[in-house]
Parts: sequence; C-alpha cells; structure tokens
Amino acid sequence: MIPAASLLRWPTVRLGEVAQVAGGIQKSPDRSPSNLHRPYVTVRNVQRGWLDLSHVERFEVTEAEIERLRLRTDDLLIVEGNGSLDQVGRSALFQHPNDGQEWIHQNHVIRVRLDANVILPAFAALFLRSPAGAAQLLERARTTSGLYTLSVGKVESLLVPKPDRGMQQEIVKRLSSQRAVVERARAAAEVQLEAARRLRAAYLNGTFGREGGRWPVKTLRDVCKAHGQYGLSEKSNSGGPGIPILGMANLGEGRIRSEATGVVQLSDGEIDKYRLEDGDVLFNRTNSAELVGKTAVFKGRRQAVFASYLIRFRIDSEQAEPEFISAYINSNDGRDFIRRNMARAIGQVNISASAMHRMPIPMPPLIEQARLVKVLNARLEVVNQMEQTIRAQLNALEALPAALLRLAFAG
Repeated sequence: MIPAASLLRWPTVRLGEVAQVAGGIQKSPDRSPSNLHRPYVTVRNVQRGWLDLSHVERFEVTEAEIERLRLRTDDLLIVEGNGSLDQVGRSALFQHPNDGQEWIHQNHVIRVRLDANVILPAFAALFLRSPAGAAQLLERARTTSGLYTLSVGKVESLLVPKPDRGMQQEIVKRLSSQRAVVERARAAAEVQLEAARRLRAAYLNGTFGREGGRWPVKTLRDVCKAHGQYGLSEKSNSGGPGIPILGMANLGEGRIRSEATGVVQLSDGEIDKYRLEDGDVLFNRTNSAELVGKTAVFKGRRQAVFASYLIRFRIDSEQAEPEFISAYINSNDGRDFIRRNMARAIGQVNISASAMHRMPIPMPPLIEQARLVKVLNARLEVVNQMEQTIRAQLNALEALPAALLRLAFAG
C-alpha cells in the first residue's frame, strides 16, 4: 500500500468512509418478461473522464433491484477491469440525462456515491485520474496471476485526499477551466488533422481524375509478375535475433512505418519465400471496413518479410511503377472497388488476392506514370510534414491533463 504521508500534502481518508460503494447487476438470460427494461451503463460506456452514452443497452430489472441499482447525478463510476490492464480503473461521473428514465449499471462497473459534504464527487473523480490516484488503482487491482481487477472492497480501501471544501472547489474550478482550454485546442488540432487528410485524398484523386478516362485499362493481375502472395503466420517477438516482419500496423498514409516492427526466426527457405524486395506493393487484406485496403510500397533499404494479413503484389516494372499502382489502390476509385468486393466477417472485413487481381487500373505510359508519381510524392511530403506537426501537438495536448493533475495533487 502507498503510505498516506508520502501520497499527498493533505490529510487522507479511506473512500469507504466517505462513500457508499456498490457493484452492479449481471445480465441473466432467464429474466421474466414482466420485468422492466432500464438503460444500462456498461464498461464500454465508461471512458477516461467521461461517459459515452451514444450506444446504450437496455436491461430487465425488478422494482426491488431498481432501488439498489438506480444511478444519480454525480455518482462516480469505476470500471473493475475483469483482468484487462487497459480497462481497469477507468472512471467518470454520471450526469443524469433528464430523460425521465431510471438508469442502472452492470456488475463490472462499480458505483461510488460520495458524501459531498466531505469529498466533492468532481474532486474525487479528478484525483482518481491523477498519477497518484491511478497508481493506487493499479496497485490494488494487480493480482497474483498477473491480471488486473478491482472489487468493492478494493475501491473502499482507496486513500483519497481531504483538503477543506474551499480548496476542493478551487481545484475543481481551475482544473475544469484548464481542461476546457485543452479540449478546445485538441478540437482545433483535430480539425487541422482532418483537413490534412482531405488534402491527401484530394491529391490522390486528382492524380487519376483529370486524364484517367483517356488511359487504357489493365487489371492489377495484368501488371504483376505473379499472383498476389499471402504473408506468413508466424508469431513475432518485439526484439532479439531474427528477421524483421511487417504487419498491418506498419502500413499507414500510403507509407510503411518501421516503428514497432517485430522479428521472427525463420529457415533460409522461408526467408527466401517471404523476403520483400524493393518495389513490392503491400496490401492490408483484413481489417475494419475503414482500414482494409491500406497499401504502400516497400523500399528495399533493409531485409524484411511480411505477415499473414498482408498480400504482396510484385509489379512488372516494364508495365507499371509500383508507387503509381499503390497510389491508385489508395485513391477513391481503388477504395470503391475494394468496398464492392470485400467480404464481411465478425467485426472485420476481408478481400482476397483473387478479387484484387480483377481491379481495373487506368495505365498511362511508363514515363507519364513516373512524372505523376514524382509530382504526387512532392505534394504528399508537404502533407506528411503537416500531419507530423499536428500529431506532435496532439501528443503534447494528450499529456497535458495528466501534468495538470500531477501538479494539483502532488505533495
């Protein structure tokens, strides 16, 4: 446990001494039709500091259960985690939508109803998102099996600071004001990032839109040396000996990212079969509907192989420029073809190599392809620089709330 004296500059109190802490209700398939449906707050609704109520489930409960589970404005909701480090400790204050309904919460969401005369709910919510509060949550959630989960008892044992009410109100006021400034800056940066994405799309589509209708059309298979090849299904490691392996996370914005590349140990025969060559076009065949079809060209500056969710198309350099083909696949026309030919599975979509072989591509002469690629790359480099600058701003803004909370609660 973290000693209270080293945790904060104020006196501390156990959360269970100043709040009613309660678990929620578990779904059950044997509910009677006579029971009443109520909006049901689940783990997916609780984000870090806010509730996303855009998609809400409804659940049958009895009148007696409603009395125990009913949510009130300023109830603090904490995700127990159920083993997940990503989920554990997420928290947000519930604000009643004033929709005339009685809201309840599931068993994986712990409700904390504070005595506002002692600890302001908004103050407690801010503390739990601070580094000191988050450290306590993780410490209590860690189990001997290596999983992370909270319980009512663990939440009751949390130590929270107890400055006087005026100080609590001042901290809430200042942090709320600072958070509003950060949110406005983040929103402005997101608008700029979306504008950069639109500019990227405009450059791609403009490359094929003006004269593409006059060029002869060939299929993707026509301009490849061989059939598209699926990557290998081999578990990768983050480091150690082996050959780098590229996966779907390495493709984005028409480029191959080298960050977070895993390595695999393969036989010489496997390396020869899956080794990437300069100019190979890599295509993401399985992903969400928005991300399937991401395409980029491998630049042969290092040795690497490719993973199973990617397809490698080896372009015939006497017919086509690999970057021209990649750009077309990433354009609106290319993505329209992918949307028309992809198959849907649970939570993801997929498109096969044989379907991609049929993609029609307008093909100008090689010299014109090279010219268009040169112009397009120069324009996209400007967009890439814009995006890098904006993402750096967003990363700084993402870190700012934690820094503000650390200043507010550190001793």
